[in-house]
Amino acid sequence: MKILFITSTRIGDAVLSTGMLVWLLQQYPTAKITLVCGELPAPLFNALPNLERIYAVKKRRYGLHFAALWQKIFFNNWEMVVDLRGSALAYLLWAKKRIVYHSSKRDTRHKVEQLAGLLGVSASEASPYLWVSEQQALRAEEILSQTTKIFTTKIFFAPTANWDQKEWPIEHFIELSQLLLQKNPDLVLVILSAEHEKERVLPLLAALPEKNCLNLAGNLPLDLIPALLKKAALFVGNDSGLMHISAACGTNTIGLFGPTNADVYGAWGENCQVIRSKDNTMRGISPKEVAEVVVKILPVT
Repeated sequence: MKILFITSTRIGDAVLSTGMLVWLLQQYPTAKITLVCGELPAPLFNALPNLERIYAVKKRRYGLHFAALWQKIFFNNWEMVVDLRGSALAYLLWAKKRIVYHSSKRDTRHKVEQLAGLLGVSASEASPYLWVSEQQALRAEEILSQTTKIFTTKIFFAPTANWDQKEWPIEHFIELSQLLLQKNPDLVLVILSAEHEKERVLPLLAALPEKNCLNLAGNLPLDLIPALLKKAALFVGNDSGLMHISAACGTNTIGLFGPTNADVYGAWGENCQVIRSKDNTMRGISPKEVAEVVVKILPVT
């Protein structure tokens, strides 16, 4: 059985769609998956079970990227095509079954609930999940071993986002780190960001004691991030792809939301908390407020 799964070009949306893959693999355990996504999220699927091929699409004007993709996949007989881009592509392929998602601003359900609805299942049956290979897990252990062994509690900070209005002020991250280190001087704060965003975290790095900081900002391939986050005690970050990765790893996750819609794009999972600004700006969330939530999750912090 061959399944074509077309998901988002963006990291966050691609992660939120992984719950559908979980359900499909449970229903069709021998199915071969061909996955189409953007170049950015593609590494997250390297450890996907039954993966036959990944097509990492680079967007081109006038939808020419889909025309090029169609030429590569047209001569396959697909048992199922799942198209979360809502394009015409699914209808231009040989397929016994098609599942096509069309987004609607009027649908106020969480994105996970919307996608689960396409399958006719509950959101709990299609919760996001990211797979990690043994090699990736071993590499993550090596990276985290850079910190002294006595520092067992590692909190990951992701201070950046793809839009500056979604970023909690860096001085708030600094104040939060100070509050947490006062409670536990043996914490390790692990800093994450994309390569092109790493300069924005420099003030935070400068403010942290060297022994309490592991700087991974811009220094890692994306496919190692899930393996690292599965070993984290806690993640604190903005509404971003990294937040959704953390949630999909089952990690204790605190997502910070200001102007964006937490009802639709909040961190999803049993171990997730959303802190919303009272004034729809990121400055409306105080470091003390976040610290109080952290302590509730990790009482011995």
